Amino acid sequence: MTPFQASVLAAIRDLTRDEISPSVRDIGVHVGAGVSSVHAALVLLEQRGVIKREGRRSITILKAGPTRDQMERWTDGEVRRVALALHEISRERGLGRVMVSA
Repeated sequence: MTPFQASVLAAIRDLTRDEISPSVRDIGVHVGAGVSSVHAALVLLEQRGVIKREGRRSITILKAGPTRDQMERWTDGEVRRVALALHEISRERGLGRVMVSA
């Protein structure tokens, strides 16, 4: 799971109220990303069995994934490996530029 996907998962946890899932736009505002990026992350999370989506607003978390606190404790090497993997995947899929800096 990439750091961005983990932040989307954390946003779902943070924003779900009274068993009502947040909208894609709400998640995007929470993580500082656009709707299309959040939608792509949700699709991948669903394909990997981390979440289940029903309809437009129903999101159920099936696997917890790393918490925001856990991600903040990642070493620079772990962050770099994930960033490089994300860069390679985005290049292979033709998703545009992804900035990776050491």
